[in-house]
Amino acid sequence: MSTDFFKYSKYDGDKLAEAASELEWATYTYVDGTDALAGNANQVISFYHVPSGKSVYFKAFITSFNETYSSDWAPEKVYGRVDPIYMFKNTTRRIALAFKVPAASEGEAFENLGRVQALIQFLYPRYSIVDSEANMPAQTISQSPLVRLKVMNLAQAETSMEENSNSSNNNFTKYKNRHDYDAKGGLLGAIGNLNVEHNLHSDDGSLAVGKNTILPKLLEINLEFNPIHETPLGWNENNEFEHLFPYGVDIADTSTKTANRTVDSEGGTNSGDGDNQANRDNGISSEMKTLDSMLATTNPKTFSTSIDGEVHDAGDVIIGDSEWWNF
Repeated sequence: MSTDFFKYSKYDGDKLAEAASELEWATYTYVDGTDALAGNANQVISFYHVPSGKSVYFKAFITSFNETYSSDWAPEKVYGRVDPIYMFKNTTRRIALAFKVPAASEGEAFENLGRVQALIQFLYPRYSIVDSEANMPAQTISQSPLVRLKVMNLAQAETSMEENSNSSNNNFTKYKNRHDYDAKGGLLGAIGNLNVEHNLHSDDGSLAVGKNTILPKLLEINLEFNPIHETPLGWNENNEFEHLFPYGVDIADTSTKTANRTVDSEGGTNSGDGDNQANRDNGISSEMKTLDSMLATTNPKTFSTSIDGEVHDAGDVIIGDSEWWNF
């Protein structure tokens, strides 16, 4: 789906209107491939301000996108126990995002500054007047400045398993076709801090567009985002994660195939019966326990046992299923 967020980014507004009236579009048309990536491929970063319902979009000139998942545990020390008992509290997610906002013309530089201005305004809450009839009406915060951040498919609202199963296409095809650019589908959260670098001192410099008026050629944005998840996250009684968190990816369950893979004598992999493998492991464990009990009452130098069809002395240390060392 195509968007027109950046349709007028490269044109001067007055000249565009004049050209349109005189059918001389080619005179003022400036073609930039980044417009197509943003407008047609929807490679954009979006912010949706929940209190006002307004949104702002940026071209996805991403320089950094880092996520940090932190689990909080409460250690409880117990007398006589070396390690504490850990009680789980929660797992939090933090996103550090950095991107550039370049300008190819004066018109785009003006628009970029306006977009960054809108993003800064999103950090402020909604106020309501308590008593409008008072001489000095008091104001109070009626809504916190929560924001929805959408970085294409990497940061978006959680997708449920039911939503993903509505199509008959394979999982990869569904994944490619499911995403859109709508800022309302972003990840809910709070912006912790926002840094704007105007790069006036660098080689990029600025554009002097009038008296006492300059426009930065390149703006750099760095922010920290604290997501607020709108659904419970965790594993249910069927050992299923109920939501496709965090990237909306649904891949085929390979746990059974992984459990059934065995290594042959030449180092290759073969598909086998997982139950038989488990029984085999239990049998080896049982034989090891028998060996330990017999070693406790037998002279180590005269006792030997058979494991996996091989005879080992009591002084042998068994490694894995068939390797062993002698000491």
